[in-house]
Amino acid sequence: MMEKDNLIVKFLRLKTGEDVVSELVEMGENDKTYYQLINPVKVVYMPTEKPGYVQVAIMPWVFTRVCDIQEFTISANDVLLISDVSPFMYEYYLNTMEGEDKEESEPEPEDNSLDLETLKKITIILPSLNYTIK
Repeated sequence: MMEKDNLIVKFLRLKTGEDVVSELVEMGENDKTYYQLINPVKVVYMPTEKPGYVQVAIMPWVFTRVCDIQEFTISANDVLLISDVSPFMYEYYLNTMEGEDKEESEPEPEDNSLDLETLKKITIILPSLNYTIK
């Protein structure tokens, strides 16, 4: 079981365009910064029946059939932004990592839906960084 008190869980937007939530440890070596991602999950945005809203879900970033140990090191150069996760996403992440029943860990649609305008504001940073997702 994961200890809630000591976890540093962050949201990362990678240069690949992927949104990732993960436990994060910052490391440095020879003036280069690296991040160790522990149990990373990919954020997936799905349309809902409610116009103008998307549902937020998470899934493994790298499936355990590919890598048993879910710890990965990436260069800070591969990261566009890092932010704290919302209290909702923190609990959702922990529940998913702890393997609770889907019904218990899956939030109500109103709780994990983002207004499209909010999503546009979140993604506005990409053009301001002169970065295009291919």
